[in-house]
Amino acid sequence: MTATEPLYQYDAFASYATNPDRDLVRAVEAFVESFYRRRDLSQEFRRELQICVDGRDFRIPRRTVDPRTVVEVIERHMQLSRALLVFCGPQSRHHPWIDLELRWWLANRPGAPIYFALTHGTSVDPADVQPPPLLEIGGADLPIFFDLRGFYQDTGWLSWLTIRSGNLRRRQIVREAQSWTNTRPFGEEAAKLVARLLADALGRDIAVSEVEPAWANDERRARRLKRWLGFGLSSVLLIFGLIAVSFQLRATASAHFSACASAEAAEKSYYESDERYHPDMPKDYIAEREASLRKQIEDACSTTWVEWMLMFAPNWLR
Repeated sequence: MTATEPLYQYDAFASYATNPDRDLVRAVEAFVESFYRRRDLSQEFRRELQICVDGRDFRIPRRTVDPRTVVEVIERHMQLSRALLVFCGPQSRHHPWIDLELRWWLANRPGAPIYFALTHGTSVDPADVQPPPLLEIGGADLPIFFDLRGFYQDTGWLSWLTIRSGNLRRRQIVREAQSWTNTRPFGEEAAKLVARLLADALGRDIAVSEVEPAWANDERRARRLKRWLGFGLSSVLLIFGLIAVSFQLRATASAHFSACASAEAAEKSYYESDERYHPDMPKDYIAEREASLRKQIEDACSTTWVEWMLMFAPNWLR
């Protein structure tokens, strides 16, 4: 930063359409403003960056207030920002607030940085995705271009929540995102934005490779932690499953052994009684009775799959 350069409260002012890009802009804001905390970031780049986002850094007055007051609030915060960061795509390129903010910037901050971030859409043709004020000044020749469409291609829980909780336009974008091609990973492009804003703040060129590894290393650690957490959760579930199976096996085996003991006791009681020796007892009945008792014992005491499992199960499972 030179001695004559003014001090800015914000490194960039976010110009965007709430519908559909609110969640994306919030994610970029969180990524950029927390980047200085990353473990592997060089000490010379540990500068806390600030993006000015409406609803976070300032609030728009109620609609009952004179519209000019709303414009004045926005203009005042743009004046406090070093660069203008335009988040846009085909569905928001004609948004009136983006148009107003861009035209004010071009008229009042000539030569100040303007950065364009593509948020959605299949096409990357400037004529299809950039706001008219940018095209009028040769938007296709802007030196910096960030492709943040990867945000909507996330197939995890965040995407599911966006589809379930977002409005119709946002849900449509998330569904269409799976067919977009040649997109870049969201984290990589956000890291590139960090490098650009740091370069502006420090007043010197900074290569993306100087800051991106800090993000990449954190991503690897996060993936490793996820794997270990997944392994740990699976192990816990497996242990609880084995415990549940052990209780079921023990209950089934107990019922089996009880039935076997009852059958054997019934046979013993029969042979110890005087019933089979009674002179009036028909021989056919005695033979049928004894066959029935033997069959009950065979059915109740035969080795079952439960006993086989218990024979080979560890002691703690029995």
